[in-house]
Order: sequence, then C-alpha cells, then structure tokens
Amino acid sequence: MTSVRGVRSLWICTVLALAACQAPKPPAQAEPVQRASSVAEALDRSLRWLRSQQSSDGSWPSEAGSTGSIAPTALAVLALTRDAEPARQDPNHEPVVRGVKWLLGCIDREGQFTGASGPAGDLEHGIATLALVEAYAKSRSWLLKPYVQRAVNYAARSRKSGSDARDDASATGWRVLALVKAKEAGLAVDERAFAAERPSEPWSDWSKALPTSLLAAQRLDGAFAGSFDGLDTGNPTGGLVGATALLACCFEDLLQRPGN
Repeated sequence: MTSVRGVRSLWICTVLALAACQAPKPPAQAEPVQRASSVAEALDRSLRWLRSQQSSDGSWPSEAGSTGSIAPTALAVLALTRDAEPARQDPNHEPVVRGVKWLLGCIDREGQFTGASGPAGDLEHGIATLALVEAYAKSRSWLLKPYVQRAVNYAARSRKSGSDARDDASATGWRVLALVKAKEAGLAVDERAFAAERPSEPWSDWSKALPTSLLAAQRLDGAFAGSFDGLDTGNPTGGLVGATALLACCFEDLLQRPGN
C-alpha cells in the first residue's frame, strides 16, 4: 500500500522550493514583530493570518483584491482543518465550515471542481479533494460524505496511465495523498488508482532542515505578519495564501513527529 509519508514527500518538494527561493521582501516596518522562536508559534501566526484573509463568501483569493479560487481556498481549509478542534469555540471552526461550503459549491455532478475560470486542473482537483477528505475525516458529517465521495471517485477515474502518470509529479502526489487519506477515512477507493505510483521517502532528511529554513522565511511586517511570499501568482498554488497554507501544513507535520 502507498505510504502516506512517501506520498507527502512529493508535495513537500514544492514547499521546500517556496522556502528556499523566496521572492524579495519589501522593507520591514520600523517596529516589526519578533521572529517566531518555535514551530508552534510560527504555525499559530500563519493560521491567524490565513483566517484574516478569508473572503465574505468563504473562499480565499491568491492575492489581496482578487476573487476567490479553488486552490488557495482548498489549501487554507486544509491547513486550518488539520489544526482545528471539534469544539465550535475553536477559532478555526467557522472559517473551515465556510471554506468547505464554498468548495462544495464548486463540485459538479461528475465530481469535478469548477471555478470562475472553468474546470479545475489535475493539481487543483487533487488539492481540493484532499482538503474535503480531511474535513470529512475530522467531522464524519453524513451531509459532507456524498460530495467528498464524488470528488474522490473523479480523482480515481482521472488517473493517467503508463508513463503519463508521472508527467506532473505535483498533481500526482496531491491526488494519491487524497486517495490514501480517503481510504483511511472509510471512503470507497478504487485500488487501481494506486497502480504504478510508488514515491520515495526523503522526508526524514528534509524534516531536519525545515524548522530553521521556514522560521527564517516567515514574514514579520505589519498586516503580512505570519505569511510567506509565493513564487508564482500564475500558478494555482502560488501567491501569499497558497504559500502560507502549504508551509502551515509543513509546520503541522513537524509538530506531529517525535522530538518536535
């Protein structure tokens, strides 16, 4: 069976690139906040920033002033869901519920996500499916289940075959991780969707270097405190929201591992 840790390493490549190749930062304000001294503190700042960026309709935009789109909304929901507690007083609860409702409105009858610009690509679909699977796994909501199952079914059907399966490692990684998590959550998953997709597991070596790199890359200036600069706003996962949510997920993984 595909290893969750192994699949995770595919999208961690993207995270490391974001941390290592940060875009130039604007000059800091006169009195910037102090840099986070721990992964837990950095995570708290990132999640607080993400909550502040949610639009009134429940979505998240890639950049301030733009309309909400599938990838940044799914990434933000994923980061907040993984840290959320069942209690309604948890600060992540309401943003997650609103974000999930927005994503559900993007699923068509075939299970494909469609946004304002048209049907989602493979990468966006994988990210959005994983976000909803994680939300279902935490809530076990019977209202959510049929929508998530539909998205999972579409992800399994859309798997490329043969050598084409590795054409886009990032999209493949998100999709397979979504399917692995769906199976763990008790959802129906076609086992053929895992064929020929066996990623390696370099996470252990990377995780040792992540804390120092990520803590140093977090922005401290004013309204951007807690966020991370994105590399490419033209990419579905680019921009401030996408980068910050990805790295928040990285912080969460680090905190779940022994010794962190």
